[in-house]
Amino acid sequence: MSIATAARELLEETGHRAEQMWPVAESFANAASQTNRVWSFLAINCRPVGDTRFDPGENIALAPVALADCLKGLHAGRLRMQMAHLLGLFAAESFLRGGHAQAWPKFAWPLPKTTFHPLQL
Repeated sequence: MSIATAARELLEETGHRAEQMWPVAESFANAASQTNRVWSFLAINCRPVGDTRFDPGENIALAPVALADCLKGLHAGRLRMQMAHLLGLFAAESFLRGGHAQAWPKFAWPLPKTTFHPLQL
């Protein structure tokens, strides 16, 4: 999936645009029985720019949570979510802490105003 596609999905499903988007993970939804893949992107400095535009049958409720609070809850075992979202969050955390190639930017940690919108693509 391209960054442009991820940006379009972010806009359609959250009404937000990001200043920067970075691919952080790619996996199979269920490699034992399916061939489809799941991509995770980190969207930096998201701002609301319009209304959501859900596809027919989509029922999505946005619940902004501070990224640091979400990660603390996961690490402490107080928060649970499906595996694709966990992969994306932990890959984003690694990215933000500088755990990827030096060509990718480093960000100050913690990011107090960063919010996480669970969006699986």
